[in-house]
Amino acid sequence: MNRSSVVSLDAFEASLRGSISTWFLKDDTPAHGAGFTDQVYSESPPIQRKILLIAPSTSQAWSVVDTWDVVYRVSSVQDWGLALAILQNQSLPYVACVAPELKPPAAFFQKLTAKPNPRMTLILYSVLGESAFVANPFVSTYFFPCVSPVDTVQMEHMERSIRALVGNTTFTLKDTLKDIYSVQAGLTVSKVGYSAYHVFWYYATTAARVKTPLLELIQAFMGQA
Repeated sequence: MNRSSVVSLDAFEASLRGSISTWFLKDDTPAHGAGFTDQVYSESPPIQRKILLIAPSTSQAWSVVDTWDVVYRVSSVQDWGLALAILQNQSLPYVACVAPELKPPAAFFQKLTAKPNPRMTLILYSVLGESAFVANPFVSTYFFPCVSPVDTVQMEHMERSIRALVGNTTFTLKDTLKDIYSVQAGLTVSKVGYSAYHVFWYYATTAARVKTPLLELIQAFMGQA
């Protein structure tokens, strides 16, 4: 193995509580992102409230993606103000998911993070490659879907996004994806606990967690086994 081409990956084990994450979906099918249950619902204390924010153009199918306690349609500045108040005043651990069609304004993020709520898990959904990637300074973690290395279009979208986040213009994914795709894992880029973004792997499905000793495979392609 060419040691200069090795990408060092650790498992993503940080908590998402009190932070904002972007979860990329493969397409516009209404569904939680890969690995959502493991990453969001496995934390303790458990999520007690589930909130969905949608745009007027959002498919009604999003309303049955989960057992939402609140589905809030946002279409004006006043609506964003009310959404902000709802999120800031939750007293129980909660997850709030923002449908892909809904794009929160910068002022929303500024005000939300000015009054941090450690009980909050905010998920921004986005369709991979739907638009040019622009890093959001308020997002701590980006989850990418489990992508096949033969899917060159989505792989290129991922590469461009990850390069922009980690500041590495030569970062490539093909060899990395080949190993982790076979065991149903995905890539995430996070700065939780760090001053800059780092690349990690995560279980894209619950089944993958018990199906394969993924860490051994990752270490093998890193040349550490």
